[in-house]
Amino acid sequence: ILFNNEELYLVSAMQLGYQFWAIPVGVLYVGENTQMLMHHLAVVISTSLSGFATVGFRYYTPFFYGVMELSSLPLSLMNAFKDNPEWIKKYPGAYELIRIVFAVCFLFIRVYMCASRWPPFLRDNFMFMYTADWGWWKIYLIVQWSLAAFLAWLQLFWAWLILKGFLKMLGGGKKEKKRD
Repeated sequence: ILFNNEELYLVSAMQLGYQFWAIPVGVLYVGENTQMLMHHLAVVISTSLSGFATVGFRYYTPFFYGVMELSSLPLSLMNAFKDNPEWIKKYPGAYELIRIVFAVCFLFIRVYMCASRWPPFLRDNFMFMYTADWGWWKIYLIVQWSLAAFLAWLQLFWAWLILKGFLKMLGGGKKEKKRD
């Protein structure tokens, strides 16, 4: 049951390595909010479940742990600008372009492309979960389904925030500072 399909294990291991790096950096250096830290924790658990067991619905691994992360590239550039406000003042056009590229990438990859992947993944997992006898397998499926549902919801929530920001940017409004 453990350590099968080496190529998919490697994709999971890379995602797990990134998340183990992102959690302490997010807490100690970046000051990430609770939802982002919950995202990292959920990905650590779901990556471990799918990466280290042969029954982890690995068909979806390259997409969920690979393709989805492509939207993180413009996000990293956008965060670099946010960490260096003088860049935003010096290169406002580049910053706006990066924000637009990030919004388009996130919405295309994490909403549009996921629209055909999340429902069957959740359905298949739910069907196995619903029909399984009680034991470790059922607990595994409950955890995996719950985390997948949480992560899907989180993508849609972030998409909503991105759309609101994008509409605000198109309307020429100032971005409001969010209070924690």
